[in-house]
Amino acid sequence: MRKVLRCVRSRQFPIAYRLAASFTAVIVLGMGLLSSLVLNYQADLMRQQINEFGTTIVSQFAHSATEPLFIDDHFALQVMTSNLTSDPQILGAALFDENGEQLFTAGDVPKRKLQEIIAAGEAITGKLSTLEWHQSGSNSERDLISFIAPISFQKVVAGHALISLSVASIHASFERTAQVLLLATLAMMVLGVLIAAWMSRRIAKPVEELVHASDKLASGNYDVQIETRRRDELGKLSAAFNRMARSLREKSQMEGVLSRFVADDVAQAMLSDLDKVDVGCTSVDASVLFVDIVGFTELSENSSSEEIVELLNEYFAYFTVCGRLFFGTVDKFIGDCAMLIFGAPKKNPDHRFNAIACASVMLRLLEQINVVRRERGQREVQVRIGVNSGEMMAGIVGGSQRMEYTVVGDTVNIASRLSRIAEPGEMVVGEAVSRDPSLRDRVSFTAGEEVAVRGRKGSVRTYKVAAIAPEYQRTMDTMIEDILENNGSIVDGDGAARLAPRRSGTQG
Repeated sequence: MRKVLRCVRSRQFPIAYRLAASFTAVIVLGMGLLSSLVLNYQADLMRQQINEFGTTIVSQFAHSATEPLFIDDHFALQVMTSNLTSDPQILGAALFDENGEQLFTAGDVPKRKLQEIIAAGEAITGKLSTLEWHQSGSNSERDLISFIAPISFQKVVAGHALISLSVASIHASFERTAQVLLLATLAMMVLGVLIAAWMSRRIAKPVEELVHASDKLASGNYDVQIETRRRDELGKLSAAFNRMARSLREKSQMEGVLSRFVADDVAQAMLSDLDKVDVGCTSVDASVLFVDIVGFTELSENSSSEEIVELLNEYFAYFTVCGRLFFGTVDKFIGDCAMLIFGAPKKNPDHRFNAIACASVMLRLLEQINVVRRERGQREVQVRIGVNSGEMMAGIVGGSQRMEYTVVGDTVNIASRLSRIAEPGEMVVGEAVSRDPSLRDRVSFTAGEEVAVRGRKGSVRTYKVAAIAPEYQRTMDTMIEDILENNGSIVDGDGAARLAPRRSGTQG
């Protein structure tokens, strides 16, 4: 009941209730129409039967009274009239002379002259007529019907005969029929309500399941499935929903797998319109970070393949987490080297600081990891990092059979070169990074040596990060603690927003 009231207040009537109400209304209307037809037919039938009975009796009465009336045999007429009322179905009888005066009466007859009776009555067949009237008396009140027939011989009318019958039988039969129909209607209504409730529930249940499943689907739960045991349209709809859910689940899984190889934004753009995925690059202002494991060749010679793969997976996982914390994207893993992009594919005006902060967290994180490795008697792992920023081409490169998202250009080549000249545990940045005015109050640099880059005229001046503002250092310490506590599993967007530097600009 409370559920119904809540639905009424919110003006949202469940489909099960609407279907049940509709089925019940159809049953009630149908039974009402059927009852009306049956009652009308019953009334007409009873009327026809009493008319046939009355006309037959009054005709016989008139025929029997013909000879006694013409020979003035009053005794026979009186006896005939009295005997006629002995029949319980005949409540009254009367004979009238040619002038309409009553000769003999017995039982209940209208207290009127014959002319008034005929005038007030209704002709039925031939010269017969009928009159319905109501008798009121001290003993009883009842409705009667009188039939009048002429007494004639060779077209000479010598008088009229009258009999009175009760219409109570018609009313009683009508009432009995009405009661039976009312009980049948009530029984059909109860049965109809039960059937309607069952049918509406059977129809509404899969609809409700579809609604609940759609809500789960909207919340990101693509594992939802609906039972499809029905073989009607609702069963087909449920099967279609299951196919859609499977497609969305496969697309979500594909997006999850794809996002491990390319940036999330790139993966979503590819899956949103697979027909338009094509090669092509655009010019962007971004930063590139190369982080290289020092002495990897010697490490490989002294370790098994399984150990090398396990080590690479561990450190690449740390690099990925650090990149995401500062809105960077892992572009690719090249042997023992990882390449990260900041400011592409989604623009981020603070990409230079994010790249420097990410590199700083990597170096300090590995320092703490090496402390643990020394305690375990394992060999320390050192990295060197190169960071550069500037104009570069970003987009999908390759052919129709093999594509990948990456960045290319002189800026990228210089970043790769800077990672090679950096010392173990050191970060070297390009001149474009050190000259960024937005870094003046957050990062201090020291000039390094000028280096030559293969294929490029002239030398490139390098810089080293001397210090990062203390407020950001404290934030980075918190990041490192969380990464170590969660074994490198902090990769969600909420964690990135929580750990991002307070002055890092627009988030990517």
